[in-house]
Amino acid sequence: RKLLDSFLGTSDAAEDDFMSVESSRISGSCEWLMRKPSYLEWQDSPSMQLYWISAKPATGKTVLSGKVVSHLKDLIKTAAFVSLTMATRQSPTLRLFFC
Repeated sequence: RKLLDSFLGTSDAAEDDFMSVESSRISGSCEWLMRKPSYLEWQDSPSMQLYWISAKPATGKTVLSGKVVSHLKDLIKTAAFVSLTMATRQSPTLRLFFC
């Protein structure tokens, strides 16, 4: 993991990001995704796959991703929380959190 963190330029700050996202999510929000057929198919797939969430800036992708990680942790599945923050165009920050 340290090699991957070093290669990607990540740190334990991603876990802090995840915890912050989880604490800011309103109880019951994001549940619609847990019922979406494409999500359920991905969740139950026996192979490792990427579930891509994309939308315009500031529309809740990070909060929704946090819900996915939390849900998978509850199911005792492996998950990764990936956050790409564009603080400036010159210095984007990529953070990973594995559980």
